[in-house]
This record gives sequence, structure tokens and C-alpha cells, in this order.
Amino acid sequence: MPMYYFDTIATDGTSVRDEEGTNLPDLETAEREARQDAVTIACERGEGHVKTIVKVRDEHRELFTASAHFSVVVSTGSD
Repeated sequence: MPMYYFDTIATDGTSVRDEEGTNLPDLETAEREARQDAVTIACERGEGHVKTIVKVRDEHRELFTASAHFSVVVSTGSD
């Protein structure tokens, strides 16, 4: 199985390089995993405008980028 690496970058500039990698059966599975990771990380970041990028690479090069963008607005009810 191919090894894929999922590097993440958040709105605040925080980045994490995946040094361990994950064995997955194919590129399609890696794409699903990247989309899910981007959404999960963005949701965990809380309120405001949130953008998370997941860059996926193999042993040789970057393959693609997945991103999730959220704008969370908290409003108080008015009578």
C-alpha cells in the first residue's frame, strides 16, 4: 500500500508536517481522508473565519491540497 503524508496549515499560520505518514490503499482514499481531516480540524478551531488546508504528498512530491473554510457567526436574539 502507498504511504501518504498529511501536512496541515491553519488560518493562524499553525502548521504541522506529517513525518509518520499513513498507508492507504489508493489516492481516492487519501482524498477522502484529507477532506475529512480538513473539516474536522476547522470545526475544532472554534468561532470566526476558519480555514484549514491539508496538503497531501507521497514519498516523492505533493499530490493535492484539500481545504475547509468556515465562517461562524454568533448572534444574540433580539426582541
